[in-house]
Amino acid sequence: MFLKPAEYVIHTLGGVRPAARELGYSPSAVSRWRTTGGDVPTRARRIILDYAKRNRVNITADHLQYGAKVK
Repeated sequence: MFLKPAEYVIHTLGGVRPAARELGYSPSAVSRWRTTGGDVPTRARRIILDYAKRNRVNITADHLQYGAKVK
């Protein structure tokens, strides 16, 4: 299944609420990423990439730009 960038981040971090908690956003803000075309806002990308690097989570700049295929 192919996920758009926002869906990939939410999926990888375990859902809307866990993603919001880990990234410092409100759940409604993270949920809104899905309803605005599936793109992650530019201002959130650096936060996500820093989080992924610190916590060894498989989220890259390519995932934030293009999305990803998951099983």
